[in-house]
Amino acid sequence: SSDSPGTLAIRRSFFLAMGGYDGSVLYENLELIRSVIAAGGRVADRPDLFVRRLPSSARRFWEQRPRQAYDDFAQPAKMAGFLVGLPSVVLGARRLGPVGLSTLALAAVALAEWGRRVHGGGQVFPARSVWWAPVWLLERSLCVWIAMLLRMTGGAPYSGGRFRRAAHSLRELRALRGARWLPSQSGALAERPQRHRATTERLTSTGSSSQSIRTKSPRTRNGPSG
Repeated sequence: SSDSPGTLAIRRSFFLAMGGYDGSVLYENLELIRSVIAAGGRVADRPDLFVRRLPSSARRFWEQRPRQAYDDFAQPAKMAGFLVGLPSVVLGARRLGPVGLSTLALAAVALAEWGRRVHGGGQVFPARSVWWAPVWLLERSLCVWIAMLLRMTGGAPYSGGRFRRAAHSLRELRALRGARWLPSQSGALAERPQRHRATTERLTSTGSSSQSIRTKSPRTRNGPSG
């Protein structure tokens, strides 16, 4: 499996035929993709397609971190991996010592470097970015534990409310096939879709890929397309 993209496209006719998707969940991109699959569509990843993402404010970034970690409730295996990450480092620090911890950190950097190079990513992401991999792993593991606390206290806060469900599973969506949803970009069914500030920027030419950020853009045939 792979993370859902920040950029995707779907045929309007197929979207209407499948009855939309449930916008009352927190992880709407994954919910939409799974809804397409449950309705018989086929998703095609495009990891070689890059779309420049404009950075948010520091305040917005830190607000999003626990909420994005909460999305992992929709991906149990990924959630479990991050849950054991921080405790493993804390408990193993004394036993492994500086050399052992450094080895683990370098392994994370090496894996990040491999990921940077696949699908032409080396032309887009600077080499220095991979050195943040150990920090990101620890930060995400911490945020996943914060997400656990949010789950136990009613769900993740968003748009003036709390959302307990990250996304439906494929099994649930197949069982609900035929339901007619009223999606909303803000996640609340009673609200009209809101116009959010743009976070993407059109490239002026195909030669400016060095300023782009990679994203997977799902497409479906016999249904959605990108």
